[in-house]
Amino acid sequence: MTIKETEQKTGLARSHIRFYDFLWGKKITWGILIGVCFLVAVCSVGYLPAKIPIQWHNGAVSSFADKKFIFAFPAACILIRYVLRPFLWRWLKINIIDFILILLYSLGSYCLLYTKSQRKSNN
Repeated sequence: MTIKETEQKTGLARSHIRFYDFLWGKKITWGILIGVCFLVAVCSVGYLPAKIPIQWHNGAVSSFADKKFIFAFPAACILIRYVLRPFLWRWLKINIIDFILILLYSLGSYCLLYTKSQRKSNN
């Protein structure tokens, strides 16, 4: 797709399209973010309790998983970004991959922060 076609489709100016493609569309950028997510998981797995919360209902934890589940978030990001992206693009005809990955990062961060706050309140 040319820049002109992208401008017409998205309504963005040329400078915004190039910024978007440079910042969010490149594999290097998402590779770095996934690497950071994996590093955080590696660094935090030793400090996590045996069971971590993974699902909440009305503000209370409704289900737990083993602490190794923290690696599911970077694994899901890799799977979605590098394997499923072409299939999702063809199927949905919209680019929602970046939003799905941000959602996964948010969920992983919330699990870590919730567990950390629970450990502080128990001490």
